[in-house]
Amino acid sequence: LVTELGKGDTPACEQILNGNYEAPEGTNIYTRELFSELRYATLTYPPPEARVTTEQFTDFWKKKREDISSGKSGIHYGHFKALTQDPDLADMEATLADISYVTGYALKDWLSGVNVMIHKKAGSDLVTKLRTIVLQEPGFTHHNAKLARDTILHAEKNNLVAPEQYGSRNGKRAVEHAVNKRLTYDILRQTRLPGAMCSNDAKSCYDRILHSVATLAFRRLGIEVESVKCMFSTIGEMEHHTRTAYGTSTRTYSAASRLIPFQGVLQGNSAGPIIWVVFSTPLLNMLRTAGHGAHLLAAISKAPKQFVGYAFFDDTDLPTLNMSDIRITAAEVMEDMQESINRWEGGLK
Repeated sequence: LVTELGKGDTPACEQILNGNYEAPEGTNIYTRELFSELRYATLTYPPPEARVTTEQFTDFWKKKREDISSGKSGIHYGHFKALTQDPDLADMEATLADISYVTGYALKDWLSGVNVMIHKKAGSDLVTKLRTIVLQEPGFTHHNAKLARDTILHAEKNNLVAPEQYGSRNGKRAVEHAVNKRLTYDILRQTRLPGAMCSNDAKSCYDRILHSVATLAFRRLGIEVESVKCMFSTIGEMEHHTRTAYGTSTRTYSAASRLIPFQGVLQGNSAGPIIWVVFSTPLLNMLRTAGHGAHLLAAISKAPKQFVGYAFFDDTDLPTLNMSDIRITAAEVMEDMQESINRWEGGLK
């Protein structure tokens, strides 16, 4: 399947997006269900134009802090902030950014990254308490940030983000999901109905995202494939240096000798959070289509509402309860809860 899906632009991918793909024999049921959720979405508003203007480019860099670390080339955020003061230089750099965004061509400097380990918890130097981030070139950071911003604004405008996902969305906060979870428990206690909740944290989720599937998740929203391919191709072909207290290594590692390029989205990628929001929506829709989640009834109108989880990026609580069926047993709840967990895990894999 990995070979057949390629970089998210193969004939098989077109069939998935059009909803007529026949998966190879032996493909598990959860993969088939995921493919069915990756069909083109119905758009009320057209997707954003895949172009970089000088005005957009200048506005982006004027707002950036100068003290943010970048890649190995020596070009840093300060250079880009400075060139925005000169119309000719700004126009030249914006044109280069536009070429990459429209054609999918990645500049040579972008294909180099620097791995740095930072503390997850202050004062703890245990390897398990450190996170490896990748310092990337400023131009690549801009490309990814623009793609992420255009995508989430377009998806929100067309109401194409799963309502359960609260990560990286305006007007949504993690604490609100904590309240939603508390209210769910209150409903169970007040109605004396059986229910269940499973708290799930997808381990190393950013590092395990398949580029082809993530590209399909973008394309189903109507996002142009070239800008997405540029991001993921750069990640897959990137040469990684390692930075320690002794300096930055001269030797590198890459996927040059591997059949399959490196996957994942890189910790520190400016598009990382939005990639997960876009990627997780078909997964949550899988659960909705299968009928899992909390089936609620409004107190006065009795209008039904289905809610399949409380998600903040990869931290997802999966509920199971049904206010419409007062005869449901604890055994049936547990069976549905296990099926929901299996389907969520199957989609993640």
